[in-house]
Amino acid sequence: MHRFLSGEISRRRNWLADLPPVTDSDTTTNFAGGEDDDGDEIIKFYTNQSSDHRDRTLSSLLSSTNWELECSHDYIQTLFPLPEPSPYNPLAPTIDQATAAAFRSSSALRLTLRSSLLRMLSFYGFDTAVNASGELVISRGNGWSSRSAFWRKRFNHNHLRITRIIRCLRVLGCEEDARKFYRAMSRSEGVGGRSLMYWRRALRRGLEVLPEDEDEDGVGDVERSDGGGDDREEEGEKEGQGEEKA
Repeated sequence: MHRFLSGEISRRRNWLADLPPVTDSDTTTNFAGGEDDDGDEIIKFYTNQSSDHRDRTLSSLLSSTNWELECSHDYIQTLFPLPEPSPYNPLAPTIDQATAAAFRSSSALRLTLRSSLLRMLSFYGFDTAVNASGELVISRGNGWSSRSAFWRKRFNHNHLRITRIIRCLRVLGCEEDARKFYRAMSRSEGVGGRSLMYWRRALRRGLEVLPEDEDEDGVGDVERSDGGGDDREEEGEKEGQGEEKA
């Protein structure tokens, strides 16, 4: 089993290190899944042809209230899938090489993924717009301080979600949206240095290297948005990012 897992991780790292460039050929109708059905499920979900393991469609998830988004912990893994399986939600599909290629070659799929990002940005208290060049513009909305207070703290499960969102956007070809999302979140006061470190790793590392992989560069220098303070983990917190498994 250990040898199989090591081989699977090695294969995943190989294709993540050699992803195709982002284009606009829109080839989703010709999508052919990879070695399993997970990638196909992601495409179907993002084209409103299927639902998640709890029978929720993309449209229904994007219509969720902020309270529902905060209290439910098993939607984020489908809304923002990763190449790596989720230990919290093993039923969530994972990105394979063919899925990544499909998103990176389809502006329609990437725009639909952006709709999920826009919903989460609203959830986190931000206003969004798209300028004439099609670029995402993120600003602090009315009442931002109070609307964002629930996640702007040293330990919060949303910090793991944010790491996941950044990595997902990059794998699926939305690099600039990932950069702008990171910039908005990392400039928000009150977030602990360890969470900032994981967000920064998710944005800057090669995609074949996980944000939590300490073999790459260790813990490293930790930036802070809260002016310093002790960065010790609290009991029950995983790596200082909160208790939810993303």
